[in-house]
Amino acid sequence: MQAIKLHMKRERKGMSVVAELLLDLIVSYGKGVSITDLVEQAYEINVASPATSHRALKWLIDNKYIKIEFLVDNRTKYLFGTSRGYKFVGA
Repeated sequence: MQAIKLHMKRERKGMSVVAELLLDLIVSYGKGVSITDLVEQAYEINVASPATSHRALKWLIDNKYIKIEFLVDNRTKYLFGTSRGYKFVGA
């Protein structure tokens, strides 16, 4: 029953399954994850191809579920969940 509720919630928001899985991964990290590491992990566990992952990440950023931050010491982009993202996942 919980899976049906989550599916209905995702359909109302227009979120793809890949976007939901990536959001769940980002929120589970908590401290932030680099885009490269996330895309590689999604590909290794057969969630999505790199291109599909990037499209899903763009959708999540545009709809304010996640945000990008740079650390001062390097040029790596890190992804963090926003309050909206944490609320969606239920964390």
